[in-house]
Amino acid sequence: DCGGSKAFPGAEPWLNKESECAWAGIACNARSEVRNLELPDNNLRGTIPSEIHVFESLDIIGLEDNKLEGTIPEKFNESLIRLRLNNNRLTGDIPSTLPPRLIALYLNSNELEGTLDGVIGSLPNMRQLQLNDNQLEGDIPDSLAEMKNLRIARFEENKIRGSMPDKVCRQKEDADDAESDG
Repeated sequence: DCGGSKAFPGAEPWLNKESECAWAGIACNARSEVRNLELPDNNLRGTIPSEIHVFESLDIIGLEDNKLEGTIPEKFNESLIRLRLNNNRLTGDIPSTLPPRLIALYLNSNELEGTLDGVIGSLPNMRQLQLNDNQLEGDIPDSLAEMKNLRIARFEENKIRGSMPDKVCRQKEDADDAESDG
């Protein structure tokens, strides 16, 4: 039902003669390069194609609340800043190759496994990290403190042990104090 008038009024259905920039759930920049791919709650099924990285200008992927299965692709374009894949049926590990520019990562409510080691330290710009309601295990790594802009981190409903590193809590308190003073 993607592109139907009910879900995306005024947008063209996919795979027609129109430019993909007019398709439902697609937004493009001034050079007609795909910038956003947002198809939430669209009953999408299947896997996320590994070729998704070819969209070099893609800033936002919003495929949450669908029925996507399989693993998260190992490669995304470097300009990606928001990745919303929550509430699907994704399995496997979280790739350690996610783009370092990411500021928001929503992978909650899937069936992801593995540990956070190797993932956390590679995302220094992260602000919102929602990994709750999966099957992740291990400890919350101290490298979480490398995410200087982190404001939301959710890990509940996993098999993760330990507590939030003190350094992370202090960073958040310092940021909150700075915002209230400004």
